[in-house]
Amino acid sequence: MRKAARLGWLESPGFIRGERFNSLFKTLWGAGTAEVGYGVHPMHRGRGYAPEAVRGLVRRLFESTTLRRIELRANLDNTASLRVAEKAEFVREGVLRAAELEDDGPHDIVVFGLLRTDLS
Repeated sequence: MRKAARLGWLESPGFIRGERFNSLFKTLWGAGTAEVGYGVHPMHRGRGYAPEAVRGLVRRLFESTTLRRIELRANLDNTASLRVAEKAEFVREGVLRAAELEDDGPHDIVVFGLLRTDLS
């Protein structure tokens, strides 16, 4: 079974299956946009699961829905998450300065986007 096939996806965050998950949220069906998120258990990181799962989810969404744009956001200091977005062929669109407030203070967020027309 392919790695991405073992992963679940749904409309709300927090669903975990097999210690790896994808999540679709902030979906605006009328506008045709959504944001994708993911998580990988520390024991499974660095094996290419996240990029493969994100690519599979995005392809499935573009094939089976009317979504035209999917966003992915990551902390600027989270290099692993930035690599996932790049490997999943998302386009880096910009940085939102101090956009996310976490326990240790504000963080810059990198916004990535993928359009239906970006897929070959």
